[in-house]
Amino acid sequence: MTSKNPMNIEKDGCKIRLLIGILLLLFSLLLTILLIGLDTVPLWRVLVILPWSISLLNLLQAHRGIDVVMAIRGFEDTITGRQKLTNPKQLAQVQIIARRIILQALFLATVLTILSVLIPSPDLQHIFQLLQNRGH
Repeated sequence: MTSKNPMNIEKDGCKIRLLIGILLLLFSLLLTILLIGLDTVPLWRVLVILPWSISLLNLLQAHRGIDVVMAIRGFEDTITGRQKLTNPKQLAQVQIIARRIILQALFLATVLTILSVLIPSPDLQHIFQLLQNRGH
């Protein structure tokens, strides 16, 4: 692992996080659309911050090759298993990147959640009436 691009997880770990991130991203999007479509109280829409955060955290971890929990604890995942990061410079770099990943995921999840709260629910009855009138 180079100091230019410090990582604490191997490619397989990145692939797993990417898959989890994509699946949770799709779930978050569908949940947001469902909550908007059902005209739920905006307070309920705030709950989507959790799946958005987890999905974005996984995607960012996969992209950077950093597991934030292991980084904060000072570990890396190698082919031979989990090991303590012994190089202080690498440990500091990985921990700085891990903090950035957490902040980026929370920021993006907050923005997406605010957008989901601000998007008005469609008037489904009006849409259905238009569709029925169009058919006749």
